[in-house]
Amino acid sequence: APANLTQLMAPTAVTADAMDDVAVTSVEFFVGTTSLGVVMTPPYTAMVDPGTLSNGAHQLTARARDAAGNVGTSAA
Repeated sequence: APANLTQLMAPTAVTADAMDDVAVTSVEFFVGTTSLGVVMTPPYTAMVDPGTLSNGAHQLTARARDAAGNVGTSAA
């Protein structure tokens, strides 16, 4: 969350669900290639402040890591 093509007008919480058969150890959020930070425990949430971004469309992704070192990245 938020949904694809959502226009952000104010700082907004973004969330991701991550699951694994072993254990998810962290989720890192990105706007483009810029990290918003790493979250170590659920709920996996970060804040996006549109006032810090250039005008235009941006891709938001989340990258989850598990205890075995595997990495999975969400669709943009």
